[in-house]
Amino acid sequence: MKTEDLKSQGLTDEQIAFVMAENGKDVKREKDKTDSYKTQLNTEKRA
Repeated sequence: MKTEDLKSQGLTDEQIAFVMAENGKDVKREKDKTDSYKTQLNTEKRA
């Protein structure tokens, strides 16, 4: 997601900041899940 794309849709800078922050939260949550699965997989491989 790019700021320029949101601006071209008519969003204000405040709206863009909100959308980007929420997207960042979503991305972090999914990355944390992936990291957790990787840890579980590595633990199982060692067992």
